Amino acid sequence: MKYVFSIALAAVAVFSFGVMAQDETKDTKQAGTGTCQKCPASGDAVSVDGGGCQKCPASLVATVSTSTDKKCAGGCCQKCSDSSLVSVAVSTDDKCEGGCKTTCSACVVATAMSKLPKMTYTVGTESTCCSEAAAELAKKSSTPIHYVVADKTFEDKTEAYTALVVSTEELVNAFVTPAKCETSGTTTVAGKSCGCCVEAGKRTELVTAAIKDIHVSYKVGDEEVCCPTAAAELAQKTGATTQYVVNGETTECGLTARLKAATAKYEAAVNAIAIADQAAAVATPAADATAESTTEKSGT
Repeated sequence: MKYVFSIALAAVAVFSFGVMAQDETKDTKQAGTGTCQKCPASGDAVSVDGGGCQKCPASLVATVSTSTDKKCAGGCCQKCSDSSLVSVAVSTDDKCEGGCKTTCSACVVATAMSKLPKMTYTVGTESTCCSEAAAELAKKSSTPIHYVVADKTFEDKTEAYTALVVSTEELVNAFVTPAKCETSGTTTVAGKSCGCCVEAGKRTELVTAAIKDIHVSYKVGDEEVCCPTAAAELAQKTGATTQYVVNGETTECGLTARLKAATAKYEAAVNAIAIADQAAAVATPAADATAESTTEKSGT
């Protein structure tokens, strides 16, 4: 009888140990559906696809292929190649909205580009920014598509597209062209109001240099020219189709070429200013530290 009781006791002990080991394993893996990888900076387990693994400490940064919380799938915290700042393609907080809370130049450019005029589509009471979705809605409801640009609605697509091109060109031209206010004496360049003429001059030089090589050229057959009149004459003479070239890309639509040129100028100008501003922001603390050190040495 004692022998049987001992066996039973041993079985209970083995079962209990198994449960404890299972629980311990579960805790170690930090149960979840996600595949765990290690955060290079801390060694913590992080989830690739939104499982329940431990997140990296807030002060550390995981690789782009990892997720730092359960809401994210695919990577929330990547470093910019040239700094410790996060890029616009990834999230800086638990909301995972893809936003950026830093002054990383990539974030500045992406934010600026998002402010350019856009075309949206209205079908009945439905609105969308996708032309294919609009076409599908129109087909299902037998309702015509209306095109919206800068809060104006158009029935004709070409008119709407022309309005998009013109409004984009106007915004970009205003952005890259210095505008001096005679009342305040300030000069606005690339979205910044400068009270100092030297600062305004430097920003103007940066913008001018960034956009000087961006323009529309014309390709007729194998020959490329910069003058639209010369292109028209060449096309009439050879019978070849005129193609529009912007930054090495070709299109047969003049409106598309204008839109590409305006967009490219805007992106180049914003990027040049963002890089300069970021460099200045990094240099300022270093300069202040040097000045402080010099002052201390002088005092001693």
